[in-house]
Amino acid sequence: MNNPRHNPTIIAMDSNLHSNLWNPRGYNHVHPQAKDLIRICGSKGFKLCSPRGTPTFIRSTNIATTIDLLWANLTAIQLIEKSNVVTNNHSSDHQPIKTFLNLKGKTLEIKEPHRTMKLTNLKRDTFTQDIQKGLLGELASNTQQTKEKVDEDAEWVSSILKEAYFKQGKWVRMNTYKTKAWWDKSLLNPIVKERNRARRWMLLTRSMEAITCYQQWQQIFRTKVEELKRKHWRAFLADNGPNHAFDAFRFTKTVASGEVHPLRNIEGKLTNDKQEQTDLFFRMFAQAGTTVEDAEDTAIATDNNRPHRFEKITIDEIRTNIKQLPNKKSPGPDGIPNELIKIACEFIVNKLADLFNNCLTIGHFPTPWKKASTIIIQKTNKNDYSDPSAYRPIALLNTLSKLFERILNNRIMYWAHKTGAIAENHFGGRRGRNIEEAMILLDSWIKERWREGKVVAGLFLDVKSAYPAVHREKLVQILTQKQAPDYITAIIRSFLQFRYTELRLDDYKSQMRPLERGLPQGSPLSVTLYLLYNSELLDINSDPAEPNRLSIGYVDDITHLLAADTAPEATVGIEDLGRRTIEWGRKMGSEFDKKKTKFMLFNNPEGEQRQVKFGEEQLRPSSDTRWLGINLDSKLTYANHIKTIKSRADVTLAQINRICKKYFGISMKDTRTLIKAVLYTRILFGSILWLTTPTLTKIKPILEITYNKAARMVLGSLKSTPIIFLKRDSELKSVLATHIVRVHNFLLRLATKEEAHPTKVRTLRELREEPTSHPSSIHKLIRREKITNNISPEPELINLFPTKPWRKILPIRNIGATKEEAEKSVRQLVRNRTPQEVLVFTDGSDIPGIGKGAAAVAIPSDSTSTRHITNDTLATNFETELVGIKLAIELIRREIYARRDKGEQMGGVHILCDNQAALRKVADPTKPSTGQHLYLPTSNEMISLSNLVPIHLTWCPGHTGIEGNEKADSEAKKAASNPSTQRQPIPPSKAKIKQRILNENKPAHFTPEERKRLRVRSCPRKFNKALNSQEKAVTSTINQLRSEHVVLNKYLHRIGVRGDPLCDVCNQIESVRHFLSHCRRYKTQRKKMKTDLRHDRIRFNSDDMRGILDIPRAIAHITKFILDSNRFEHLQLYRKQKS
Repeated sequence: MNNPRHNPTIIAMDSNLHSNLWNPRGYNHVHPQAKDLIRICGSKGFKLCSPRGTPTFIRSTNIATTIDLLWANLTAIQLIEKSNVVTNNHSSDHQPIKTFLNLKGKTLEIKEPHRTMKLTNLKRDTFTQDIQKGLLGELASNTQQTKEKVDEDAEWVSSILKEAYFKQGKWVRMNTYKTKAWWDKSLLNPIVKERNRARRWMLLTRSMEAITCYQQWQQIFRTKVEELKRKHWRAFLADNGPNHAFDAFRFTKTVASGEVHPLRNIEGKLTNDKQEQTDLFFRMFAQAGTTVEDAEDTAIATDNNRPHRFEKITIDEIRTNIKQLPNKKSPGPDGIPNELIKIACEFIVNKLADLFNNCLTIGHFPTPWKKASTIIIQKTNKNDYSDPSAYRPIALLNTLSKLFERILNNRIMYWAHKTGAIAENHFGGRRGRNIEEAMILLDSWIKERWREGKVVAGLFLDVKSAYPAVHREKLVQILTQKQAPDYITAIIRSFLQFRYTELRLDDYKSQMRPLERGLPQGSPLSVTLYLLYNSELLDINSDPAEPNRLSIGYVDDITHLLAADTAPEATVGIEDLGRRTIEWGRKMGSEFDKKKTKFMLFNNPEGEQRQVKFGEEQLRPSSDTRWLGINLDSKLTYANHIKTIKSRADVTLAQINRICKKYFGISMKDTRTLIKAVLYTRILFGSILWLTTPTLTKIKPILEITYNKAARMVLGSLKSTPIIFLKRDSELKSVLATHIVRVHNFLLRLATKEEAHPTKVRTLRELREEPTSHPSSIHKLIRREKITNNISPEPELINLFPTKPWRKILPIRNIGATKEEAEKSVRQLVRNRTPQEVLVFTDGSDIPGIGKGAAAVAIPSDSTSTRHITNDTLATNFETELVGIKLAIELIRREIYARRDKGEQMGGVHILCDNQAALRKVADPTKPSTGQHLYLPTSNEMISLSNLVPIHLTWCPGHTGIEGNEKADSEAKKAASNPSTQRQPIPPSKAKIKQRILNENKPAHFTPEERKRLRVRSCPRKFNKALNSQEKAVTSTINQLRSEHVVLNKYLHRIGVRGDPLCDVCNQIESVRHFLSHCRRYKTQRKKMKTDLRHDRIRFNSDDMRGILDIPRAIAHITKFILDSNRFEHLQLYRKQKS
């Protein structure tokens, strides 16, 4: 069944199953397993080819049944002429099925399985050598640019990568032991052998003794298999590799399955036929939406032969985008994974630059890159999977195509941001915009209208099959109207034309089919192009001069809001808005999902229930709706959403608990990671809206219970463990504290954005003002005054698109070298400096309690420039280093003019700095981050000066042994301690404010009474760091011993499980102290532990060994003692020892 579907395959079986599909007339017995057989065969593309209703087996009771079956896949069915049951059974109790194949004039082509291999097994040196050999040819020159030649070049580069990769590939083979990683041949093979012998005996004799013998061996086999599976699963969880937490967590959640259930066709009948299912999917996905009314007027124009002018795609631009390609993504039809492009980057980047620039010059997207493989996966939480709309298409595109599309997308986003081509209130799929900003805007805008005495009507829409319904000619028309650069319009026009896809259902692959409309799902360009496509939908309700209208977009989710004095006026207005929305849909060929379309009246004092006409639908006012993951109600109390918090927390905790039991599972560190990344993220989604001062009393108990459960899960502690111990040793910040920090950081990020941001000004104003009525969620923030103080004065502004995507990236010497290698390189540079060359050493200094300063020193002129940093409490050392590089630029400018005045020649200039982060940002300022107000102008000035004299950036570690570096360090310290030095004003740093927020929200110190309850005195961070390397069973037991809530007799007696607390050997109370220090049963093991502790020079008190539970270095010895004692029966290690 796992053969490729293009290979003709026939399966003949003695099924021993009865079904109405093949039973003889009058025989009505049906096996439930027969339904599974039909489903499995159908899902793999096999049809029943043997005669239905014809008996193939005659029982001793003379009852005729059909149990012998013949199945064939679609390719084999085309070869079968007929199949019938014959009477000559050659003394068998089964009748043979005779099948005739017609091979006349047909050639059977059995294709080899696809080559594949793990990338970890790739021989990189061999791969790169093969790439270099293959790339000896040249691409088309500027005079040879034609569409055909570009297509050939694109195919040529792809083929070189494929050949080098597949050359090392291995044939896929079935290995029963590898597919069952838990299988132990030495243990199971003898059992299987004896079980099969018992089975043959049972079939021959049919005696009770034989049957019992077989059942016993079968039970032994099943027990061993379950035991091996359990051990294998627990060994997997015990692994502590990188990203292991999320590798394990994916086994706990429902994964979107690629299995396609029987689909209901046009006639309403269920079908398993893959060809018919393909037609159904293609009809739905590839022909979504409606026809465009004026399609003939907007047809895509043919390309002209005029070459386009544009900024060339640079090698740095390609290299940057290659680094950003995600790993572990399914390749497209070319079979090239992203990791191969990264490995071959330095060898192919020049060829790719030529190829991409040739594409833009003639406005042609390579034809081989327009072919995609579309896989079908199930949407989650759908009731009926016989409906094709319950599945989602994912287009797997060629890897080089996606790289080219990423580069184009960056350029389009830069152009759209600078020109405002995308509606300002579009919050999805854009840099610097997020879903919480959209939520805040809706809440704040509605509350503001309420304070004006208005009633707000809302229309919530979802575009049906958004990407597949895009009409390409309309999209090109929009780009032209918005005056996109000619080369962008031309390449997008070509990108949209003549696209093909094949549909894959399980192992079935359809023929390539043309796509008449739509954007490819999975393309880096699709989101941006769709935002341009439907921006007009937001513009129809957005007018700066009309404050009573607002539209919010999140990709294909559109919300129209309209405020009026009365509910009837608002209803009439929203109905007119709905009519214009329908008109936009007709014009653009888009439909709206009727099931997701909602109409709401917010704060309707009249309580009227007037309906709204939307197309052919009559919409009643809804009391609540789900919008962008938040449950909205008409009063914006978020009460319905708050009700889901507890269940959401319980479900997530139960999900994590599957891989994090007390005595087996993922490590403490991985558990803590999942708690923060999954549990907290889920329950705090949108918490800036609903977790406010008025709701805190109601929600706080739920959050505390959730935190206690999560902390116990991290530590592996028992239920009775004191909460104070959980708080201290789990190193887990409370849910409420996490919420407060997240709100702080959200508002801090918002404060650093440009003034034109649709949410920034409104939100910062509400932070500082007191509302007369109807306070918004911002007005009701927990610790609002503290938040306001943290972002006052306003922090630095950060431009989201600071530079053009094709900007030159400056090289940095010594990056990637070791400290010793870098120091040697700098000494050699100083020693070999020519008289014409200039070396400028820079440094920043931060003297705690005194101040910050920066300096630059030029060699050989020995000129110096220093600055004292004002507002030093809100500046970071990173910014002082940037100021030092800025001073270096000033010195270089002076040196250039001074030598020019003297008529002297000036050679290269070297700027030496000991901070790699500062050097990287000056070299490549394209990514927005803190300190942009310093590194961006410095970088621009450096590029400007490099036209006059070559400038090089160099990493120079340390301050000793290099004269210029030592002087820069000394001058920077003087500037830091001397406020009279020329000052450098710096706005509050985002990074520094963020650190201050974290410090302010650290857990409070324990009171003296609470400290008395904590016997353990060691720092939990150091102890947990040492404990992270141990398996979960060990960490849980040690934590239980530290808390003294552990399954020893004293504790068992306390909770009523045991009648007395005494040790069975010593007749003394079995406490933690007794177990570790005095129990005679473990005298030998204790003696060995003490010897090992003394050998490692670890101090301990022989009379009370509990003290070693505070010492991180003693963990290995404690673990060995616990394991050797065998006191805890549940304790078992599963991690595989690495050889």
